[in-house]
Amino acid sequence: MAASSPPALRWRLLKRSLLRSKSDEIDEEAARVSRVPSGSFGLIASRCVEDNEEIDGILWEYTLPDERTTALLMRQSRSGQFKLSDHSSCRELGIDNTGVICLWPAEEILAYYCVSRPEMFRNKRIIELGAGYGLAGLALAACTDPAEVLITDGNPKISRKIAD
Repeated sequence: MAASSPPALRWRLLKRSLLRSKSDEIDEEAARVSRVPSGSFGLIASRCVEDNEEIDGILWEYTLPDERTTALLMRQSRSGQFKLSDHSSCRELGIDNTGVICLWPAEEILAYYCVSRPEMFRNKRIIELGAGYGLAGLALAACTDPAEVLITDGNPKISRKIAD
């Protein structure tokens, strides 16, 4: 059987999500288009700095490809270890918890694109809606000399983490 194209796999994931079929398990082929298992395409160098339960996850360092090789330290949840309180608050607020989980491929691509073109953002006021993990907005703030960067997300836990 031939492998499905990535767009077809994404539509399959969306269909399963919308229909909420408990019998549908996400197969490996479909899971590979949802996110990069390692959390990275390798566009932005990254490494684990500390994995400690006391800091509520993993401290991850991202080295941005700007002229100064700016480093950002960010906390990330451990893969497969999510707190019931995260899910409960998301349910109560009617939001998802994707930003709590990991760096998503689109976020890495956006951060790389923005840092690679600092002149587009210099002296601009920037708002990132639905920032999730927040790497792209933080990269813009650190590397492009903007007038202002506002990073937003519907998940209050993410907003708290970004503000810390």
